Amino acid sequence: MHPKVAQRKFPAWAGPTIGLLIGAFFGAKALSQEGQLEWEYVVWSAAIGAAGGSLFLLQDLTCRHRISPAQLPDPDLAKFLAISQLFVGFVPLAGWVYSSVASF
Repeated sequence: MHPKVAQRKFPAWAGPTIGLLIGAFFGAKALSQEGQLEWEYVVWSAAIGAAGGSLFLLQDLTCRHRISPAQLPDPDLAKFLAISQLFVGFVPLAGWVYSSVASF
């Protein structure tokens, strides 16, 4: 990364705000090309952009604060939570695969 870019500091609200604006812009642009402009699609695309910007906000907040080793969770609990998150993420995918096979 370029040194001047690495030294820049942005306010915490910049990520969600820029994501919201970019999402609204691209939602309006895509719908205006179709000849219709329905505001619910623009609002949803703005919300998705704001959610994406919020991910940058959360990542930036974790980089700013140092965590001491005493604040870390128990390794067994961390492993359990990681495995349960994988399970929650893959169950809908498995359901989609099984239903796709059943539809043929």
